[in-house]
Amino acid sequence: MPTSQNKTEPPTTRRLRQAREQGNVPLSSQLTSAILLIVVFILLTYQLQTISQTYQSITLDTFKTALTQSLNNDSILTSIVTAAAAALDLLLPVISIIFVLAILIPFLQVGPIFTATPLKPKLSRINPFTGLIRNLFTSNTLVTLLVTLLKIIALAAILFFIVRDNLTNAVLLITHPTPFILQSVGRIIYTFILHTALLFLALAFIDFFYQRHKHRKDLRMSPEERKREYREHEGDPLAKAERKRIYEQFAVSNMLADLPSAHIIITAPSLAFALRFDPESESAPRLIAKGPALIAQRINQLARQHDIPSTRDTTLADQLNQLPLDTQIPEHLYESLASHLRWAELMHRAQGVTPPWADNF
Repeated sequence: MPTSQNKTEPPTTRRLRQAREQGNVPLSSQLTSAILLIVVFILLTYQLQTISQTYQSITLDTFKTALTQSLNNDSILTSIVTAAAAALDLLLPVISIIFVLAILIPFLQVGPIFTATPLKPKLSRINPFTGLIRNLFTSNTLVTLLVTLLKIIALAAILFFIVRDNLTNAVLLITHPTPFILQSVGRIIYTFILHTALLFLALAFIDFFYQRHKHRKDLRMSPEERKREYREHEGDPLAKAERKRIYEQFAVSNMLADLPSAHIIITAPSLAFALRFDPESESAPRLIAKGPALIAQRINQLARQHDIPSTRDTTLADQLNQLPLDTQIPEHLYESLASHLRWAELMHRAQGVTPPWADNF
C-alpha cells in the first residue's frame, strides 16, 4: 500500500472527478462564515437606527399601556406579539439575505455538486480506535486548532487596543446623559465588530487557498497508482497491443483481398505498392495495397499468382510510401507513373488482356 511519502504525483482528472462525485471538494467554511458576518454587520449598521426607533416606540407604547390600563394576560400577550411582529418585519430581509448567501457562497467555491455520499453513516467515524482518535490528530484538525488560537489571540489584541484607546473617555462617560453613553458604547462596539469582521475575512481568504492546496495534496498519487489507473482507464498495455495486432492483421487481410484487382505493382527493397486504374470510375490511379517487409513479400507473391505486372522504382516507391492507403495518386506523380503504366499495358496485352486505361491514356 503506498504511503504518503510515495505519493508525489499530482492527481489525475479522473481522480479529481471521482473525489468530487464523493463530495470531496475544497470548501472553505471560514470564508462563508466571514462573508456572512460582514454582510450581517453591514445590514444591521444600515438598519440600526430603524431598529432603535422601532423598539423605542414599542417600549413607550408598552409603558403607556401599563400606566393607563391594568396588566393582564391579554395585554401582556398583545405586547409580546407586537414586539415579535416588529422584530420579524425588521429581521426577515436580513435572514433572507443570509439564507441566500449561505447557499450561494459554497456554490461559487465548488460549483454545482449533488451527492449523498458524505451523509452515509460510517461506523469507523465513531469507533474510538479507528475513527475518533485518528481524526483528532490529522493535519486538518491541527490547522483548525491553530486558526482558532490565532482568532482568540487576535480578538484579545483588538479588544485590548480598543479598550486602551477609549479607557479615559469611558471613565468620563458617567458624567454624560444616557443617550450620549449609549452612543459612545455603540461606537466602541461598532469598531470592535468591524475589526473582527476584517480579521475573519483575511483569515478566511488564507483558509480558502489552503483548502485548495490541501485538497490536491491529499489526492496526490504514487507512480504505481497512476499506472494502475492508466491500465483501468486505457486497458492493460499487453491486451491493448494484442488488440492492435489483431486489428492490423484484419486490415492487412482486407487489403490483400482487394489486391487481385490491381493493374501494376511498384516495388523497392522491402516495399511493395499495388495500384489500380480505371478511368471510367476514377480520374487517377488508386493505391489499394502497400506495406513493408512481410506484407511486401505477400503482395509480390499474390502479384505473381494473379499475373499482375511488377516493376521496381525506388524513387517512386518512396513517394508512394508517404501516401495513405486507398487514396488517388496526386498529380505531381503522374509523369513518374506514366512510363510504368505504358509498360504495364504491354504486359497485359501480351497476356491477351486490354487494361481499362488503354484507350484513354
